[in-house]
Amino acid sequence: MEMAESKRSKRDYTTVSIPMNLIQRIDDAVKSDRFGYQNRSDLILEAIRTRLRELGMLEEKAPEPTLEHFNLNENGVLVLDRSLEPPHGKVVTVYFKQGTIFCGEDETDSCKHVDFALQIPDVQKTLRKKGWKPK
Repeated sequence: MEMAESKRSKRDYTTVSIPMNLIQRIDDAVKSDRFGYQNRSDLILEAIRTRLRELGMLEEKAPEPTLEHFNLNENGVLVLDRSLEPPHGKVVTVYFKQGTIFCGEDETDSCKHVDFALQIPDVQKTLRKKGWKPK
């Protein structure tokens, strides 16, 4: 009985025949680090889902925020910026140094990454512990 239940919880898959000329293009895209695909399946599944959404047969996923708090320590905060390359964004470091906040990506103390970081309650708390007064 346990085996039957276990099999039901596994995802079901099937195979599909794809012309070799398309497989070669897919492989080229995967080998190129420009697109961020790990394997053929990643690219093929994304292509199918995209087309099904276009046909109205798959619900749209809520858009992810452009900036997202990724990590925090006493030296700075990591912010994921989905508007930057590589394919799905780039992690930007906003440093806490010598009483100032500095963006490693934009090399400034005044940019969207710094502004975003200063709005994060845990960042404000960390800066107060350092004796700083966040903007």
